[in-house]
Amino acid sequence: MSKTDFVKKATACPERSQRERSRRGRVVSLAMNGVAVVEIERKKVHKLYGKAFKVNKRLKARVKSVDLNVGDSVRIIETRPRSKETHFEVISGEK
Repeated sequence: MSKTDFVKKATACPERSQRERSRRGRVVSLAMNGVAVVEIERKKVHKLYGKAFKVNKRLKARVKSVDLNVGDSVRIIETRPRSKETHFEVISGEK
């Protein structure tokens, strides 16, 4: 695979960058100014026993113009680091 083939594959979708990933979660805190804490829940399967269990991760996301309440379902995208812990931005919210 030549270098030009790699560049063509990387820029095949210009409206969405390689790092920009979208995730869905729910708002658990709005205590900070302009920042929401979003909890992402996913399921994993234990390697040895095969039992499914939930893994939660809390991410801080910047809120610009979306009206949110605690418990709302939101979609967040990865952005450049806004602060030490804020690397996501809320793009839409559903009740």
